[in-house]
Order: sequence, then C-alpha cells, then structure tokens
Amino acid sequence: MNKQPFGDSCGSATKAVMITGRNCAVLLVALLVCATALAQQSCTGGIHIDGVITDPTGAVIPGAHVQAGTGATGVTDATGHYAFACVPLTSTTITADADGFAQATARAHARARGAAHVNLRFAVASVQTDVQVNAADDGRTAASTVLGTEQVQRLSDDPDDFLRELQALAAGGGGPSGSALVTVDGFQNSSALPPKSSIASIRVNPDLFSSEYQNPPWLGARIEIETKPGAGPWHGAIFFADSASPFNATDPLSVTATPAGKRRYGFELGGPITQKKSDVFFALEKRDINEFSVVDAMTLNSDGVPAPLNNPYPLRNGCGLAPHAQIGNSNQMT
Repeated sequence: MNKQPFGDSCGSATKAVMITGRNCAVLLVALLVCATALAQQSCTGGIHIDGVITDPTGAVIPGAHVQAGTGATGVTDATGHYAFACVPLTSTTITADADGFAQATARAHARARGAAHVNLRFAVASVQTDVQVNAADDGRTAASTVLGTEQVQRLSDDPDDFLRELQALAAGGGGPSGSALVTVDGFQNSSALPPKSSIASIRVNPDLFSSEYQNPPWLGARIEIETKPGAGPWHGAIFFADSASPFNATDPLSVTATPAGKRRYGFELGGPITQKKSDVFFALEKRDINEFSVVDAMTLNSDGVPAPLNNPYPLRNGCGLAPHAQIGNSNQMT
C-alpha cells in the first residue's frame, strides 16, 4: 500500500476546488450571454420603450396608466417611470392617463431592436359643469304676494280704502307707505283703480330692485293688477254703502259728535261681446265724503285772556262721479 504525505493530499484537493470554481464562473457567464441573446432574439423587429411622466410643474406622477398602441399596458412607479420591454413595432403611440389630468399622448419611434425614450407631460383637465334650474311660476320673487279673485273680494269695497290696503302690503319691502307703483294690465295707472269685480288677480312685489323690471320703482314697491279677459255670462251689481255721522264714534278731543260721513253708491255691468274672446264692462259710482279733523288748543280771546279752542274743521267735503268702461279680450288688451 502506497502512502502519500498529508501535505501532497491537501494540495491536490485545493487545486480541484479551484478548477471547479473556474468552471462555475465560465458557466455563469455563458448563461448570461445566452439569456441576452435570447432576449434580443425575442424582440426581433420590435423596440424597447421607456420614459417618465410628469405634471405641468415637472413633478413626477406615480400610478399613471400607460398604454402602447399595441395594447400593452403599464403603470408608472414611485419615480414616475414606465417601461415596455419589447413592443413589436418600430413606431407606435404611447397614451397616459391619470385622475385630474387631461390625457397625454406621444409618438415613439426607433429602429428594430432599438430603444425609444419617451417622456410625457400632463396638462390639468378642464372641468365642465351643466346646471339645470327648474322654477315654478309664479312668485317670480320670494317676497311677492299674489291675490286671487276670492282674496281680492275680501278687501275693502271703498276705492280709497282698497288702495290703502294694497299700499300697506307693498310697504313690506321697506319703501314708504303709499308710494307703490300701480299698473293695470301692464300699463301704469295713477288714476282710479278698476272695480273689484273686474279684477282677476293682484300681484304685490315689495322688492324695489327686482331684476324682472326694466326700471325699478324707486319710491316704493309695485302693485300689478290683472283684469278678467273674455268674461263669462253677463253679470252686474247695484251697491250702496253709508257711513253717516250717527254711526261714527266721537273724536276723543271733540266736545261734540264728529260730523263725518261717507256714502258710496252705483252699479256695475259686464258681459261677453264674443264668448271667451272679448268682453265689455261698465261701472258708475258716486261718492259723498265729509271728513273733519278736531283742533284742540289754547288761544287768546279778544281780551288777551287764554281760552280753550275746540272745533272740528273740514278736511275733505264733496262728491265725486266715477265712470269706468273697459273692453278686453283674451290677450288682456284694455
């Protein structure tokens, strides 16, 4: 049996290990070369595409969706970078999308087996909003008051009191009482109001600066009276109202009964000229008005001695005759 020295045995083992390590290194290099060649062979006729996606300020956009013209998709990483290892075309379109930004596109072009570096910059997306407003007719302004036929009939029959009640409603917008602009069927009317029986509706708008008017009623609100067009069957009324002095309470400053009185009497008649198209309305009324005010003061008599003065003085005495005629049609022309 041959014996070898221990040292010679160890040297042979070391050489064997070194030879094995060299073989492994050579094998690894060969594998890498083969893999590279295989990758290049698999992208024959295509190109490699990569790039960075940013916003208008130049900041990178992570999570943006990127798509090539071939349908390949990808998402940018935390640095805004994207890459397509192999796109089987030499020219294609790259499209990128992200929330809040308009879609960005760019063209990538390179020779076969080459690489294209394509950066895209987003623009802020435009915002389009459609607003649909539905409003029901017809307050037109929230503070408007519309009186129908039945509500109008509940107001005072006396024309002066009737107008004062409408003026009081109109003063709710802050304008001075008694200064509201009165219109009848769209036309300004500063004279007598139409009879109550010919009124279809009254709209009181206390808004002095409503946008629906060409010119605002500077001194007060607006009272719009609409009359009845094309009235139904013939109708009429005879009326009489009396407020004589025996029915009046005595003024607290007067030593005698206040001799105030008011009488109103007349008739109304209206009906169709052509059924549901045109009509005619006549009214005639007479009013006798006696109004007084009481003066309660201390004066000097003829001897220069103070003496009380307590006398009623007339404010308005007289009578008035008020004829009224109206021809209307379905278009409310009066």
